[in-house]
Amino acid sequence: MIIPPYELEVVHTGCGQVKSETFKAWLLYEPTDDTDEISGSFNYSNETWTAPDYPLMLWGYKFSAQADVDTGSLCFVNNRKDEREFYVLAPTCVKGKTKIQFLQSDGSIGEKLWAGAKIEFYVSKINPKFAGQFLGTTVSDESGNFCIDKMPAAITLEIKIPAQPAPPDIGADSCSGTMDNIILYNAMATCEKGNCTNIGAVNAFCGVD
Repeated sequence: MIIPPYELEVVHTGCGQVKSETFKAWLLYEPTDDTDEISGSFNYSNETWTAPDYPLMLWGYKFSAQADVDTGSLCFVNNRKDEREFYVLAPTCVKGKTKIQFLQSDGSIGEKLWAGAKIEFYVSKINPKFAGQFLGTTVSDESGNFCIDKMPAAITLEIKIPAQPAPPDIGADSCSGTMDNIILYNAMATCEKGNCTNIGAVNAFCGVD
């Protein structure tokens, strides 16, 4: 699952000398099975072919590439061809704030916004085909707010605040939290335009290790 525009890359690994002039690449558009050869879109340098910012439509794809390799007496060709399947989704953005909850000296639960918290974004387990796929990371600002672009629209997210040192003034060692089953909408939204999905507060719970 990717967000356009995207850089397509093919890398030769292992022994042998690749014949760059024999390189070919194709995109198969699912479910129509229409195939386009896109070899001419790639630049070659140092065992790597790259098609920067390739314009992909919103669809499912199968990408395949191949090239010939010269081998010596101690080298054999394991595979001249490889392929990957992926889906292209429209980009959007998500915004919110990070809040910590901690035990106060009188035994009550305190709350405060958390500046400088690291936040990670994953595909939720509710999406079995892409469950757990890492999508990006950001840090909350001095007011505890965050906004991140290039998230996939119409997919369900899990947002994590991974365990990290607690602010020094709350008497705890570390804080962590998660928010799941978040559906993003407003395709093509950006943080700059301000029309992102607003998820409110992602709560982190702090304690003593």
